[in-house]
Amino acid sequence: MHLKKTLLFASLLAVSFSAVAATTADLRATGRILPGGCEVTLNGGAAVNLRTISAADLNPDPDAATRLAAVRVPFDITCLRPAIIATSWTDNHEAEGAYQPSAATFSLGQDAAGTPIGNLRITHGPTIPVSGGVSSTAKTLTSTDGIAWDFSIAGQIVKTGMIGYGVVGGPNIPAAFQTYGGELVLTPTIAPVNTLDMSSTLNIEASQTIELRYL
Repeated sequence: MHLKKTLLFASLLAVSFSAVAATTADLRATGRILPGGCEVTLNGGAAVNLRTISAADLNPDPDAATRLAAVRVPFDITCLRPAIIATSWTDNHEAEGAYQPSAATFSLGQDAAGTPIGNLRITHGPTIPVSGGVSSTAKTLTSTDGIAWDFSIAGQIVKTGMIGYGVVGGPNIPAAFQTYGGELVLTPTIAPVNTLDMSSTLNIEASQTIELRYL
């Protein structure tokens, strides 16, 4: 069961059934509140400015997309004591769509005609520096259900699962660390010019929410 940030409460429901109808049922609830949580920090703030991009800088082939230069954003997750955590990501502009939509592509907004301007991919590599655990480097793991975990060679951020961190050389199971760090690599791609309304300025706007989960 995944426990979310700050107040951690797990409930277990136990109801007994038998062939004979009963007039009572037992309900049992258990939980825990951690004495200290974790905080995530994006160095330089949460806003990334891609600056003004000239139409002349887009792919000269109007039927081909343009991949812009990647932007690196340092991040830190600091816990009061070692904790097993994972992160999940939400695309706050999911309704506006993305060019070549997939679980790994985040929206960049729409043009005046309602066409997705492009997409944004986010990675942070196969390992990250950590402290407060059994090693100083953790490997990146990915899971869709928080139960089965696989090694993520690219550290690809997706919207349909979560990212956890395990001991390098150990099993693919999230481990406890006190600090986590590294760089998020943001790679924007602009859709082919022939698919966009270029009669006015295209305002690129991406927004994601990072949620810490305690495992």
